Amino acid sequence: MQSGEQAITADTGSEYWTLEDYLRRINGVQVRQSGGTVYLSIRGHNSIENPDAQPLFIVNGQKIGRNYSFVSSLFSPGEIQSVRVLPTTQTSIYGMEGNYGVILIRTKTQAKISANHSEQTTQAR
Repeated sequence: MQSGEQAITADTGSEYWTLEDYLRRINGVQVRQSGGTVYLSIRGHNSIENPDAQPLFIVNGQKIGRNYSFVSSLFSPGEIQSVRVLPTTQTSIYGMEGNYGVILIRTKTQAKISANHSEQTTQAR
């Protein structure tokens, strides 16, 4: 891991942890709820005033999008192997999409997300 990077792995937590449970344990990540919608803030980017300022989610190496609700619906508690937030210095590899942070998620099965999931995420933005 690079300096400034923190990962939470399955052996750190419970088999019943959700994505939200993992994210709440990472330094610099704030998880907020408003009207049933979850908003994330990484290193001070205020996503409550700007709901479009959500981090980019990468699941098993595949770019999924910024929709937390959609991403969290892709797997059940216990399926997550690790969650980590890229340091700011490394988010530039994702261009403008990485402006509000990048969250890397690995599942225990390392399954690829189908093309339909990526299309739904794009439409949901």
